[in-house]
Amino acid sequence: MSFMGVLICVAIALSAALGIYLRKRQIDTVAANRATVPADFTDQVSLEDHRRAADYTVARTRFGMAETVYDAGVSILWLAAWMAPVYLFVSQYFEPGLTRSVAFVLMVTALSHLLETPFSLANAFWLEERFGFNRLTLKTYLLDEAKSALLGFLIATPLLYGMFWLLGALPNSWWLVAYAAFMAITIAMTVIYPTLIAPLFNTFTPMEEGSTKSRMEALLQKCGFESRGFT
Repeated sequence: MSFMGVLICVAIALSAALGIYLRKRQIDTVAANRATVPADFTDQVSLEDHRRAADYTVARTRFGMAETVYDAGVSILWLAAWMAPVYLFVSQYFEPGLTRSVAFVLMVTALSHLLETPFSLANAFWLEERFGFNRLTLKTYLLDEAKSALLGFLIATPLLYGMFWLLGALPNSWWLVAYAAFMAITIAMTVIYPTLIAPLFNTFTPMEEGSTKSRMEALLQKCGFESRGFT
């Protein structure tokens, strides 16, 4: 591994260590205040609900610590050992050019997502299930994964082709054009996601009339925003 690669691996390890340290401090703070409801919420939150929320926060934070260690290890392994074999594998099927580059990135992304699956399953069917928050079934989970993979492929493939084409056409300024395109896509997604993508994974129903809806409408009016409805 090159010197730069070693520096990147060290940076990943240090970042993970810092994340674990901060999460540990959060756990200590939550545990220290588990037995007392904050004064501002004593009329709205019971001690039982407060303790349950604290227990969930601690469990989720510990889960995040384990995931951080795992992700850091996987990232280091990608840089140190896995990247080259995957590239050699892709090279057997694609000639040098845009398609090989796109295929390589897509394969690395797919394998990385596959490696995250154990934590994804544990999050839904162990952690969230333990506290009564999980509404997924295994069938729904697998269906969502399939839809996410197909949607990701359809969106990422043309974008990758465009980025790698820019890299060759504008070797000195491709990053600036790519950044501008990325920002434009990010802004567009604020409209595209809730109207076209989110309904593929969730069922939305109109919010019932009540105090919560009234307060939200009042807040929108106060901020000068309009809404087509709440779901």
